Amino acid sequence: MPEINASRRALVLGGAAGLAAALASGRAALAQAGPATPGELVHEFRAALEARDAARVAEFYAEQGIILNARGGVTAGRDAIRASMTRNFAAGQPQLRLVNARFDGDAEGGVVLWIWEGDVAVQGGPPERRRIRSMLYVRITPSGWRIFADMFQDYPVPPG
Repeated sequence: MPEINASRRALVLGGAAGLAAALASGRAALAQAGPATPGELVHEFRAALEARDAARVAEFYAEQGIILNARGGVTAGRDAIRASMTRNFAAGQPQLRLVNARFDGDAEGGVVLWIWEGDVAVQGGPPERRRIRSMLYVRITPSGWRIFADMFQDYPVPPG
């Protein structure tokens, strides 16, 4: 009889381990729908921004994501973010170059700090080199890593 109980226990434990592995791989498969890591989010976002693909840029934001800028403007929701990006690209928003990006967090969420640089047209003068510093609150969702809040400021690049 002890052999039967040991066999049942092994079967139950093996089944539980198999179920846990299946659930974990299912979560990983769901996360593959979008960026699977914060690094992928940064890489893919950069590519979408360089391609000036407003729809793709907006997809990196959570459905209820927000963008807060230093001048007090707020863009709330993925649809509004997509519309704002579409307007900005159509108005000739300058190409931006990613200077650096850093993630601080864990497997569930955290903060991405990144700096972009670009030349901005100045009325009546030559273009001005500007930097945009962003802090993004990101979390893993069933559809991959998403941006929930994006707070940024822009400033002139110091000479030298």
